Amino acid sequence: MKKKKDDENLTPWARYQKEHNQRNRTKKSSKLGGAKRGTAKKHPGKKRNKLTQKKVRQPLHIGKGIKIGLLSLIGILILVTIYLCAPISRVQTIAVQGNKRVEKSDILKKVTVRKNDVIPATWFKERGDEAHLIHKLPDLKDAQISVSLLGNVKIKVRENAVMGYVVRNKYYYAVRQDGTVSKKKCYPTRW
Repeated sequence: MKKKKDDENLTPWARYQKEHNQRNRTKKSSKLGGAKRGTAKKHPGKKRNKLTQKKVRQPLHIGKGIKIGLLSLIGILILVTIYLCAPISRVQTIAVQGNKRVEKSDILKKVTVRKNDVIPATWFKERGDEAHLIHKLPDLKDAQISVSLLGNVKIKVRENAVMGYVVRNKYYYAVRQDGTVSKKKCYPTRW
């Protein structure tokens, strides 16, 4: 009897909320396996409500090949960094071969490679230095610069052969193999 009296004293809004709560309780019990109302059957064609669905985040799977590739790239970068920081990556010696008339100091002044330069940087300078040597020292016919990974730089030069001498203003000047006359005064050996 008390329930009927309580229902009569409720406002229409409160009555609606009470009925709504009772309906939700019965739905929850049917989802839990029908513990209160008996057996609840799941309908295979029925879709679940979006609000009741739980979103499960799947972990990001990276393939084995990508992992191996990334690890090898990181390993190579570490090895390159160690090499560039080590003293073995610096130029240790510079040797000049094949020069007879041209001084070694003149050749070394015209080359941009110096001791303690980083070896990979000298690889980019090789071709430019070879052309610069031939241009600045006309007594040279050919120049080759080779840089080894251990820091040894070899400069191999070939000189223009002297074909004869010319006398100008009481001084001797060498005539090179290509027909040009040297600008340096020279003193030929006596015949």
